[in-house]
Amino acid sequence: MRHSSVLLSLLLVGVSLAFAGCSGSAGTQSQASTTAATRAAATTQATPTETPSPTVAQTTTSPAPTPTPTPTYTFTYPTVSPTGRPASTFDRKIVFSAKSGAHSQIYAVNDDGTGLTNISNSSVDDMTPRWSPNRDIILFARLQGGDTGSGTFSVSPDGSNMKQMSYAVQYPVPVSTGSRDPLLDNSSDILLYSIGQISPLGTILNTDIGALSFKLHASGWIDTNSGKYQDSNPALSPDNKKMVFSSNRNGPWDIYTVDFSGVSLVSPGSNRLTINISTASKLTTNADSSQARWSPDGTKLVYSVGMRVSGKYVYQVFVMNADGSNQTNVSNSTSSDTSPDWSPDGKRIAFLSDRDGSQQLYIMNADGSGVTKVTSSAGTKDSVSWR
Repeated sequence: MRHSSVLLSLLLVGVSLAFAGCSGSAGTQSQASTTAATRAAATTQATPTETPSPTVAQTTTSPAPTPTPTPTYTFTYPTVSPTGRPASTFDRKIVFSAKSGAHSQIYAVNDDGTGLTNISNSSVDDMTPRWSPNRDIILFARLQGGDTGSGTFSVSPDGSNMKQMSYAVQYPVPVSTGSRDPLLDNSSDILLYSIGQISPLGTILNTDIGALSFKLHASGWIDTNSGKYQDSNPALSPDNKKMVFSSNRNGPWDIYTVDFSGVSLVSPGSNRLTINISTASKLTTNADSSQARWSPDGTKLVYSVGMRVSGKYVYQVFVMNADGSNQTNVSNSTSSDTSPDWSPDGKRIAFLSDRDGSQQLYIMNADGSGVTKVTSSAGTKDSVSWR
């Protein structure tokens, strides 16, 4: 099943519980001061023969080393309403990851197929890109050597202004922890992601939805389920009041929804978060459902469903109402159609398909009509983000 390969990649990238920076907060830096010993005053005593007063040698303490400043990243993006977001110059840009050589990279392309650009342009693995709510930056997960080199990064749509938002930590064996699918909430304070624990032998022990708050300097998980089931692929509604995610908590993979009201500290002064959610409710009725994304107005969800078509197992693109009703196959093909996402105006859907023999990016109308091929580039593609 495709989820195994996705979750195995969780080993590759990690999110640190102690992250580098937060919105609106700067690290405190102490200045070392140099102090000198006081000079002793010599006294003279009147005697028949004057003797010079002894000179006291001056001693100076060595200056304390100046600590290295902690890097600080500031994110001040405006809150985005589901219907009031201003049109962006990047509304035609679709981002995805693709691997045609040794490493996966982040690419951007216009909706007419022009302007295909490698925007991460690195010699390491970059994956699972996601637009920020205001579409001014792209978040993605990076794997490279060393704990401080891996984590969540952000980059401008033209490939400039790359910053590291969180750092990876390799935990003691037999468990490593990793993350992917990063996304920001509307306040740009809460970073949500899929986090997984995988043994050195590649056995999936557990996956969960993690969160960190830049303002609170803290992180946490939805549920430490001790390997009983797996949760992944979080997505927030445009008004930030609901979250959908994929889970196999009841056997097959399905789409679940919860009410979401932000995060809070477990206790004052703690670095652990509580993610404020309601009890999860299952939305889908088809087994092997995943990759759900909200429409811009928050009324619908697009997602992929695995099923057997014409004797082979493929994935299809489905659309349903936000309450789980009216689940409809809109790609309705014999090929494998995956990783769907809405256009910023909600009228079209971008997705990946192998219908022409190789995996490429396509666009169709929200009802499944008007399918158009966007790319003809080499490489295995994943994680489309448009809205």
